[in-house]
Formats: sequence, C-alpha cells, structure tokens
Amino acid sequence: MQQDKTRGVLYYNSGSSCLIRMIVSLYSLRKVYDGNISILYPKRDIEEKPFSIKTCHKIGKIFNCDIQEIDMGVPKGKNRVFLERTKYHTITPYEISLSIDSDTVIIDKRITDYFDAAEENEFALAQFSDWKPNNGVIRKRIAYWEKHYPEDVQAAWDFGHGINCGLFAFRKDSQIMQQWYDKAIIGRETFIADESCMQLLIPHNPVKIMGSEYNTSCKYDKNIHKADYPVVIHFHGKKHCRMSDEGYPTNNAEYWLYYFNQCIENNIFKQLNIDIVYSDYDDKTFRKNQTLIHRYLKEMNE
Repeated sequence: MQQDKTRGVLYYNSGSSCLIRMIVSLYSLRKVYDGNISILYPKRDIEEKPFSIKTCHKIGKIFNCDIQEIDMGVPKGKNRVFLERTKYHTITPYEISLSIDSDTVIIDKRITDYFDAAEENEFALAQFSDWKPNNGVIRKRIAYWEKHYPEDVQAAWDFGHGINCGLFAFRKDSQIMQQWYDKAIIGRETFIADESCMQLLIPHNPVKIMGSEYNTSCKYDKNIHKADYPVVIHFHGKKHCRMSDEGYPTNNAEYWLYYFNQCIENNIFKQLNIDIVYSDYDDKTFRKNQTLIHRYLKEMNE
C-alpha cells in the first residue's frame, strides 16, 4: 500500500479493549501526519480474537495503514504485550520507527521530530512530566531490579530523567533495542517491566531524551494548557474518558473527548459498524462512563 518504507509509525492492537482509543489516536495523527503507519496484531489473535483483526483491517482502509501480523515468541505470562514491543526492531518494516500507544492524541506535526532524533541518536523517548528516577514511584520501580542487576541501579537513579515508553522511536540497529528484551524478560513479574527496565538501559546507550511536550501526561504535566506546548497528550492509566460525578471530564480528558467527538461527526465509527452508544467493547472505563460522556458531548455540541 505504502511506498516509502524509510520511516513509519507503529500501533499495536490485541483484542477490542483499546480499539476505540486507537481509532481516536489514529484520527488525530492523520490530521498532522501523512506518512507510513502500520497496525500490528499478534498471530494468536487469529484464533482467540478474530473480530478485532477484522476491525483492524477496516481501520487500516479508513486511515491508510498497513496491517501486519506478528509473532515475536514472547512466552505467555505477565506483561506479555509490553514485552513484545521490546522486540519491534525484529519485525518493523521501517528503518526508523515510532511506536505510539493507543491511549494518546497527537496534537502537532512536530511528532515527526521523533524520527530525526532516532536517526541521529539510534533511540529516542521523552522526559515524562517532571518525574525523576531518584525519588517517588520511579525510584521504587527501579529498586525492584537491584536483585537482578545491582550494578545498573545506581546509574539509573542518577540519570536524571524519568521516562515513559508510551512513545519511543528507534533505528533498526539501535543498541538499546538489541538489549531490551533479554534484560526485561527476567523481571516480567514487576509492574510494566519493559518501562522500568528501560531506566536501567538509557544511561549506558545512545539515546535522545525529548522534552516532556513529546509525551505530555494528561494528569501530571503542568504545561499541558500552554499554547503550542503539547505535541502528544498521553492518557496513561485509562484516563482518556474518566468523568466526575457531576458529568465533566477529569485529568484533562476533554482533549481526548474532542477527537472522539470528531470521529462521531465524521462517521468514523459508523463506517466501522461500532455502536459507541451501547458499546460492547472491553474498554471498561468507556462503558462505565458512557452515559456521562454522551451527555457531555451533547452539551458541548449544542
């Protein structure tokens, strides 16, 4: 479908729980980016979740994306999906790839800066809000690895940048990608093992740390409302459509709901035969809040 395979974006989908979020993210991305996109799905979904694969192919036609079946040999167990992305360099069709989580909206065309950063530095990801690895929750996550890699923990604490792997860009020959899976699989039982393991790897490998505007936390980034600041807003921890008891978005979810509403108005969900009023998808946060969401959107559109 797509001709230039030098650079491209990767999305990953398994099952239906993130499909609506991926559609919204793709819609926002296509407003600022007309390059290559591939949607990846695991081979196991052919038997376990065929409906989601069928929907992914429909999504690909709407947003001009390639659809790619993958099998990276990650054993069944905790953090399987997160660990699969540590092996993206083995299956990506692009020389330089940008992995984007589905729970995001892309605001600005500066998203392509990731490609330039990875081309020059092998690997790129963003500072996450003002988080630091030597205190708070990040310090605790890194401390878990002391029993496996005691020689790496202090350097990780001292590095100075707390990161999030919701977006990262890489060259196929990136040193950090070559090491990531083997290092992370040992600690797969810990919370988001790939991400906390990445804190151990970045002090010792070529990497570009982007500004926090390139992975703006919907909850923690104090600059989110500044004009021309966010490039990407990340609704980590299922914060994309949480509503208050009074029926208003929390954690800046109004940004996500704006693009969700745009998808409704442009009949994206209708083209996919997705009933967003009575959704039977596994997005529990969406289902829990859908009455308040539709009431809020109705008020917004009046």
